[in-house]
Amino acid sequence: MKNLFNQNKWLRIVAGVILFSLGLITLIISLNVKETDLLKIVCIIVAIYCFSIAIFSLLVALIAEKRVGFNGISGTLLTSGVLFGIGAAFCFIDVASAVIHTIIGYCLPLVLISIAVVVFIKFLLLVTNHETRHDAASWVRALVIWVLLLTVGIVFFIQRNELHYIMYSVLVLGILVMIVGVLVVSFGIVILVREKKAKKAKIVEERSVVKK
Repeated sequence: MKNLFNQNKWLRIVAGVILFSLGLITLIISLNVKETDLLKIVCIIVAIYCFSIAIFSLLVALIAEKRVGFNGISGTLLTSGVLFGIGAAFCFIDVASAVIHTIIGYCLPLVLISIAVVVFIKFLLLVTNHETRHDAASWVRALVIWVLLLTVGIVFFIQRNELHYIMYSVLVLGILVMIVGVLVVSFGIVILVREKKAKKAKIVEERSVVKK
C-alpha cells in the first residue's frame, strides 16, 4: 500500500479528507447526543468508520491489483472484507453496545497505560544512551508523551463506569481524527507541490541542455 500511495499522491489527500470528515461527524455527534443514546451512537460511529475505511481500502486494493492483472488476493482486499464484517456486526446496536462499553471502559485505559509504559522505556533508553542523552528534544518529547498517556489512561480507568467519560472519549477521538486528517492532507499537498516543482526543474534543465 505504501508503494501505491507513492505512485498515486492524490490518494493521500483523499484519505486525509475522509479522515477529517469522519472526525468532524464524530465531533458533531458527540456534542449533540443524549447520554441515554450514547452507546448506540458510538456503535453507529464505529460502523461508519469501518464501512468508510473498508470502501477506501477496497478501492486502493482494486487499483493495486489492476496493475498486476488482478493476480492473487492482497492483504488490503482481505482487510476491507474484515472491516465490512465488523461494521455490519456493529449495526446490531443492542448487542454491540455491551461490547463498546467493555472496549471503552476497560480496554482503552489499559491500552493507553501500556503504551505509556513502552514510551517510558524509550525515554529511559534515550536518557541512558551516551549518543542521545544530549538530544534534549527527543527525550523531553518522550517524557511529555509518557506523562500525557499515563495521566489520561489512569483518569479514564477511574472514570470508566461514568457515561460522560465515554462521551469525552468520543469527543477526543473526533478531534484526534480531524487533526490526523488535516496532517495527511497537508502532507499530500506538500508532496504534490514538490513533485510538480521537480518536474518543472527537470524540464528547464532538459531545455537548457538542448540549447547548448
